[in-house]
Amino acid sequence: SFVEKSGVLIDSPSDHFYTFISFDFKQNSRNKLPTYRYVRSMCQEKKVAFRAALDNIHWNALLSLNCPNQACDLFLEIFFDLYNIHFPIIKYKNNKNIHPQNGFMSKGLLVSRKRKFKLMSKSKKNPSLENVQVYRDYKNRYNFLIRAAKKLHFGRRVATAGNDTRKIWSILKDAIKVKKANANIGPLRQNDTIINNDK
Repeated sequence: SFVEKSGVLIDSPSDHFYTFISFDFKQNSRNKLPTYRYVRSMCQEKKVAFRAALDNIHWNALLSLNCPNQACDLFLEIFFDLYNIHFPIIKYKNNKNIHPQNGFMSKGLLVSRKRKFKLMSKSKKNPSLENVQVYRDYKNRYNFLIRAAKKLHFGRRVATAGNDTRKIWSILKDAIKVKKANANIGPLRQNDTIINNDK
């Protein structure tokens, strides 16, 4: 069984206790790769250096070409070589506290999420009536904003999809977090022959 433990949380500042169940998926999580994001470093200092590098380029070889296609190819080669040198792609590990993980999660909501956790921690360390009430009120307001942001985000995606029913269903499945079905078929036995899905 994947069930590791279960119980009831009695220290949560809420109107009712939360029940929980914990699963052990260590075997599956070993192969799960961390999520990374790739961005170009484009600070003002590098922009100035990139422009200076372009100013120092001698374009005589390009101007001497009679073929416009060759001239265009050479220009793009020089330009993007410098572009990639001055604005390299940097690999960052995603941090859900800093980088939005969903299309509806704005920077403002991330700030509110961080404040909600601070108020929760404060209400646990000092569970006075005032601290608990402040946390509850803020949590309710935050959850309301999350629901409104989700509704607006997925509503816009559905409107953009137009009459494409397949795309609409894909958006709705994404909204309710339906996992994609596995289309792979395992080996089948027909009489004494094992048939594999090799396609």
